[in-house]
Amino acid sequence: MIILSLSVATNSLNESSEITVLEEENDSQEAILSLNLLNEPGHQEGSIYTDTTFAAGYDHTCAILDDGYLNCWGRDNYGQLGDGGTNTDKNTPVSVSLGTGRTAVAVSAGDYHTCAILDDGSLKCWGGDLYGQLGDGGTNTDKDTPVSVSLGTGRTAVAVSAGDAHTCAILDDGSLSCWGSDGYGQLGDGGSNTDKDTPVSVSLGTTTNPRTAVAVSAGDYHTCAILDDGSLNCWGYDGTGQLGDDSSAANKDTPVSVSLGTTTNPRTAVAVSAGGAHTCAILDDGSLKCWGWDGYGQVGDGVSWTNKGTPVSVSLGTTTNPRTAVAVSAGYYHTCAILDDGSLSCWGSDGYGQLGDGGSNTDKDTPVSVSLGTTTNPRTAVAVSAGGAHTCAILDDGSLKCWGWDGYGHLGDGGSNTNKDTPVSVSLGTTTNPRTAALSERDFDNDGTLNVFESTSHSLVSCTAGQYGFYMCVDA
Repeated sequence: MIILSLSVATNSLNESSEITVLEEENDSQEAILSLNLLNEPGHQEGSIYTDTTFAAGYDHTCAILDDGYLNCWGRDNYGQLGDGGTNTDKNTPVSVSLGTGRTAVAVSAGDYHTCAILDDGSLKCWGGDLYGQLGDGGTNTDKDTPVSVSLGTGRTAVAVSAGDAHTCAILDDGSLSCWGSDGYGQLGDGGSNTDKDTPVSVSLGTTTNPRTAVAVSAGDYHTCAILDDGSLNCWGYDGTGQLGDDSSAANKDTPVSVSLGTTTNPRTAVAVSAGGAHTCAILDDGSLKCWGWDGYGQVGDGVSWTNKGTPVSVSLGTTTNPRTAVAVSAGYYHTCAILDDGSLSCWGSDGYGQLGDGGSNTDKDTPVSVSLGTTTNPRTAVAVSAGGAHTCAILDDGSLKCWGWDGYGHLGDGGSNTNKDTPVSVSLGTTTNPRTAALSERDFDNDGTLNVFESTSHSLVSCTAGQYGFYMCVDA
């Protein structure tokens, strides 16, 4: 349904003599592909290797449809639905106007703001702007329609993540920029912890070993990024150990390294998700580790719900049927992961039914299964997003289901805004024009190995003879 956004984004860079002019098949107007044309549909949020096509915020939800249009629903008190209306809550999807002829390729929902990458690589945000999290350099006033973020001359966005009141984006040269609230150093610029209403650069790596970013995730007051060598860095608030560096819970305004393995068994990260005050990462062997606040069991290690300052393992599957993870999403007080067989597991806070197991709404410190289909129509998950106290997943047929807290209609089922402890369907499109959720490609070369697990990462652009590049093509 969606070709990787940076193949599209580089089209806007062809005014430079060094940048390849994309062939017609990669033109931005052809970004949407049918479900049956994708080798492995789905996505991992915040990764450059897939487009994030839907997102659950604190109490609103947004999804890109299979025609490229963007819909949002739920709470709208700050304009986070982007429909330019009266800021009234919606319990069914409403359209976001992204500009004439423009569609969305990636979306991220924060607490009270939303951002989307468009099919020309530009970035727009809307909603609450008290701390400058919309990045438009304006008067920090809330916006109920999308406004443009200036990413720098000739730069476009390839991944975006919206946190509580800050936003970060990976640009088409692999650099990372953040903006918004910086009270705890979550922007990572090493400055005076002052809020920024325009993007500032995050220094990744060192002077002698500079690095680029391949994934980013903005949590409540912290941020994490995977670098191009598979190492993981985090920065910002560390009051509950969410930075994972075990350094006496001291806040950091520049990136610090997270140790994911041991001296005898070193590991790298392929996916990361920063939640309210905890963080989770999928490692290169498919194992899952989490750290930080564990007051509701959201770290998932099944041990003494105490905060963890370094990564601990989450047991996926069973002793007789062990599983690995292919996607992860950390919400505010709970976590969910898609396993390698397409099943979905969640753990942590369940006070509103956000774990989706149809149980007694009791918190769980180890993963429990979510039933996504029926006996006669079993389904698997291809994408998941955990919000404030609700969860949503795209199924393998492109349908979208949500569950948990529904006080503002953010489950999108058009019902009575009552909480649901099992998944309910979201109606996308209309009766006469039904739609499914857009999905991204997770296996570029159709070799059965997901993009994030490839031992040698495929270039994200196709270069002609005499040129080379990973994010974009330049003359050799």
